[in-house]
Amino acid sequence: QFLHFKVQKLTLEEQAIINILKVNPATNQEEIAKQINKSVRTVKTYMSEMQEKGLVERKNGKKNGEWKVN
Repeated sequence: QFLHFKVQKLTLEEQAIINILKVNPATNQEEIAKQINKSVRTVKTYMSEMQEKGLVERKNGKKNGEWKVN
């Protein structure tokens, strides 16, 4: 019997964002944008796509929450 693991291919940007969130889950999108040298608008798009894929989720709301890497 074979176990099939779902391996998700990450873009370089997604991997960079995940690495940042693992170090500091409370970081905001503006900080992420600075660290990966992209616009905040671009980071917002990446983050919403990553949430749809189930890679990350937001805990405890927008203001005082933090990101959880799945």
